[in-house]
Amino acid sequence: MKKSIAALVGAAVAATAVLTSCSLSSAVEDYLFTGEEKYTEFSGETVEIDDAVTALNLDWVAGEIEIKEGEKITVTEEKLKGEYYPLYYSVKDGTLFVKFCKSGTVGSMIRGCSKKVTVTLPEGMKDIKVNSVSALIGINYEKDIETVAINTVSGDCGIGLETAGSITTDSVSANTDIITISAEKVVSNTVSGDTKINGSPKEIEAHSVSGGFTVYAGGPYTNSVKIDTISGNAKITLDGRRPYTLEYNTASGKLTKEVDEVKDKTQDALGIKVDSVSGNLDIVNNQD
Repeated sequence: MKKSIAALVGAAVAATAVLTSCSLSSAVEDYLFTGEEKYTEFSGETVEIDDAVTALNLDWVAGEIEIKEGEKITVTEEKLKGEYYPLYYSVKDGTLFVKFCKSGTVGSMIRGCSKKVTVTLPEGMKDIKVNSVSALIGINYEKDIETVAINTVSGDCGIGLETAGSITTDSVSANTDIITISAEKVVSNTVSGDTKINGSPKEIEAHSVSGGFTVYAGGPYTNSVKIDTISGNAKITLDGRRPYTLEYNTASGKLTKEVDEVKDKTQDALGIKVDSVSGNLDIVNNQD
């Protein structure tokens, strides 16, 4: 258990360092990226991308991010507050890159700048990657997608996906809400943000220092739920019918179960493992 705690603390410190030392930091350092000469400045009108694109890589400092399904790939933005500095975009090797503003913009100039970017994506996309400091992030895509990766400091995130290979979120204090009908794996890494996972992903992994977790594990495809936390509380909802196994390791946390482990050899058991120092665990029954 001591090794597990040490690993949790080390991971939290490392995550915080990575998220706050990159070019997108909470202090808003000078905004920098390479290959600026290959980017185009946003003209103020909706941009329609005609190139063959299967991936999106979006960097945003503050404001809002909306990624949704559409017939074509388009990019638009609108000023919310502060001075306006247009976004820059480029397509390389099948990936659409969208940047918050021109490379080299001084951090003090964009500190009060807040903008909303909207990207529409048609069927055929494979990967979505978002890096943000404090922008609110919303993703709704009902087509198949291979990977979605979100890296944010404090911007809350809502993800709605039909099917996905993997969904990964890394944050410091952002709250995350993930809904997926079917995904191979969902991973949430956070320091203090709360995470909700709903739907029926096959594997769920969640790691935090003090962030809490609310997980629906009553779907037919969910095989395992693994949660590591120091002081965050976890609530796992089951359907009350499917057999499950529970391993709960804690120093001072409390366990509450509305549904006992069901014994049924005709079904594969759902495996639940929770490691915590002081976080409580509630197993909730959602049987009709």
